[in-house]
Amino acid sequence: MEGSVSRRIAPLKEQLLELISLLEAGIDFAEDDVPVAATGEILGRLDLILEGVRRLAGTFDYGRLVHSGLSLAIVGRPNVGKSSLFNRLLEQDRAIVTEVPGTTRDLVSEVASLEGIPVKYMDTAGIRDAGDAVETLGIERSFQAMADADVTLVVIDLSIPLESKDVELIQRAEEQGGASWPPTSATCRGGRKSLPTR
Repeated sequence: MEGSVSRRIAPLKEQLLELISLLEAGIDFAEDDVPVAATGEILGRLDLILEGVRRLAGTFDYGRLVHSGLSLAIVGRPNVGKSSLFNRLLEQDRAIVTEVPGTTRDLVSEVASLEGIPVKYMDTAGIRDAGDAVETLGIERSFQAMADADVTLVVIDLSIPLESKDVELIQRAEEQGGASWPPTSATCRGGRKSLPTR
């Protein structure tokens, strides 16, 4: 191995080899009643090695995130502010926003940088009992976007009572491991004083 990864692994490897030698010496001289290292010292050395491995793994995960980015699906019922939030995050009018429920019938996506990390934002069709075949296809794509996304943001209009569809979406997002909490309303800004700016 060569490069920065091998330079960072080398000290951990050396510490591990020293610990192995110490343990082997303890086994070799066990009959002679010669104390080699106390259990606390061995565990302390092992903890230091494990911490170094965790730090190294963390930098790999962050590096992969910066290089590959992540995907964020914005889902919710019709007219809860998904497209408005999508446009606000992109700082442009990319998705059509109207008062008519079901305006977004297909997946609309765009990649933008968020603090140096490429994020693929996905605006989805509103989840409801579909009125026609086209809307049904859009809703199926919404569920597929949820399944494929690294993070799912369930948008809820907090100016009206929570509906069973909202609860179902939250549960589905939690089951898929991409739920976002605390609740925030893009329509009435409930739960937040303002939407983030860049």
